[in-house]
Amino acid sequence: MKTSGHTGRWAKLLIAVIAVVTVLGAGVNAQRASAGYPVRGMLNVWGAQGNPQRCLDFDYWSPWNGGKVQQWQCLNDAEQRWQQIPEGCDYTGCYFELKSVYDGQCLDADLNTIGRNGGVIQQWGCNNQFNQLWKWINSNGSTAALQSRWAQGVGGNMCLDFDLNTPGNGGRVQQWTCNNWNNQRWYL
Repeated sequence: MKTSGHTGRWAKLLIAVIAVVTVLGAGVNAQRASAGYPVRGMLNVWGAQGNPQRCLDFDYWSPWNGGKVQQWQCLNDAEQRWQQIPEGCDYTGCYFELKSVYDGQCLDADLNTIGRNGGVIQQWGCNNQFNQLWKWINSNGSTAALQSRWAQGVGGNMCLDFDLNTPGNGGRVQQWTCNNWNNQRWYL
């Protein structure tokens, strides 16, 4: 009988410890996801004919996994503001997630089309996978290209690209071979 009493106390203690660790872990993840990391603000693209008046914009009519990311006139709205969350460095540079201030989703290169010109850029729940990690390349001090870690990791060279064939509001944002053209130059 004493043994079962001790076992019961140990089981209660173990459950209490697991509960505390779970709560603390959730708090750390929530803190990592939002607090302390600066909001980058709008990501303006040079766009067609060197027009810097377009911003990376998440379509608030599709706030779910696979939702549309587009270019839109810069309005400084929450759906055009992004947090840059550091995720680590390797020998090629430092990577980060771009997290929407509006809904907390991350900029995501669709795995079904990744690595191909015209590949889909979408919003997706942040998961720290390579298709959601980006780094700045080819900086000239005021603009730089955003390169996908996934494509770079498999020998590709894919950048976040504003499709020149869709220059108006709602225009396509896609993956494209990094070429240092103005439609891949984002203001820092």
